[in-house]
Amino acid sequence: MKLTILIVNWNSTDAVASCLNSIQEHASHLEPQVVVVDSGSFDGCAAMLSTRFPEVEFLQSPVNIGFGRCNNLGFTRAIGEWLLLLNPDTLLQANSVDYLINALVMDPDAWLAGAKLCHADGCPQLHSVHRLPTPWNCATDCNLLRRRHWRRTGIDRATEPVEVDAVSGACMMMRNDVFRRLGGFDPGFFMYAEDMDLCRRIRQHGRRILHVPQAVVIHQGGGCSPVDSRIASAITMRRALDRYFRIHFGWSHVVLHHLLVGITAMLRLMASSMARPVRRDPIRAKSRAVLSWSLRIPRSAAVITNEPRVLVGETWRPAATGTA
Repeated sequence: MKLTILIVNWNSTDAVASCLNSIQEHASHLEPQVVVVDSGSFDGCAAMLSTRFPEVEFLQSPVNIGFGRCNNLGFTRAIGEWLLLLNPDTLLQANSVDYLINALVMDPDAWLAGAKLCHADGCPQLHSVHRLPTPWNCATDCNLLRRRHWRRTGIDRATEPVEVDAVSGACMMMRNDVFRRLGGFDPGFFMYAEDMDLCRRIRQHGRRILHVPQAVVIHQGGGCSPVDSRIASAITMRRALDRYFRIHFGWSHVVLHHLLVGITAMLRLMASSMARPVRRDPIRAKSRAVLSWSLRIPRSAAVITNEPRVLVGETWRPAATGTA
């Protein structure tokens, strides 16, 4: 078996089916082992797979254990030399998997390769590549600065694999033994930042990470979503970054992260209030929630966790078992 593909499902059965169709169309020549892990959603994925894709291996987690731990669970079944981690809302395109594998074969110092993620219309998604997180670039992150980074580093003009700081966890290719050597994803991350943590550990080993522009993958995520959902995602990401900074830089970076995020959230709140004097403005609602979060700096490293939480009124509380 040359290739194992891991897909994590959480209430995304239809997307999983579309992803598997793209695998059959564009990667069947590699005869991949495909493993789907359901993270406690029980959304009918198992029944869909048994009916439409009986060759796919399925693992059921009784509760929602998060993205990283689900991939680690699926990896216990992996037997391929190569390992491809795919989000369920991705669609492989012609030769995309071959380009990723070839890029790593041609560069022995590279441990990880990421695809060029695109919208359905073919427009590139700026989060295909990332700078490794710092309190400053996390606080000031916006599409304008991402485009500037693409232009400055030449990523926007690249036609061959180019070295980058980090790639998106939506599509990651590596050797099986690399993921095993790294110990998989840090299970302390529930969702977000586990891909950046993995990339940082690769770079700490002195190895390279590649963005492969020839490997095009359609990523259907990132569309419009309810305001409360976007707020929940923003806070969950900030909590994950707290953990990332504590692990790699120490307590001072956690405090600096909160301070800079609070300042930028306040500025965005003021700007949106002047530009959009409406009662329910999404930017204002998100900025207000992020500002409120930034003021609650954890008093000890022990309380920095990334467990699932839900918004109850204006208070974030641990989610009930099995929820996201």
